[in-house]
Amino acid sequence: RKVIDKLTAQYIKGDILQLYKSSKKGMGKLRKPMLYDRNKIMTDRIDKIIQKQSLFAGIGAAHLAGSKGVIRGLKKKGYKLKPCF
Repeated sequence: RKVIDKLTAQYIKGDILQLYKSSKKGMGKLRKPMLYDRNKIMTDRIDKIIQKQSLFAGIGAAHLAGSKGVIRGLKKKGYKLKPCF
């Protein structure tokens, strides 16, 4: 319960970096397939779709931040991003 409360508070504050760090810490061996690999897949799919049409993408907050996060991946592909909350 304490972990969920902590993650919820981070989400409400919009602290995606801390949310990413907290989520990453508890994943162990699943970190690569559940976080990093999925981030790459989402980044590539978003890039492919928005070259053809507009897109609204719902992404779990833990996938946004970090050096292997979706935000960084899209920026590496040349996109300019800004928060809209």
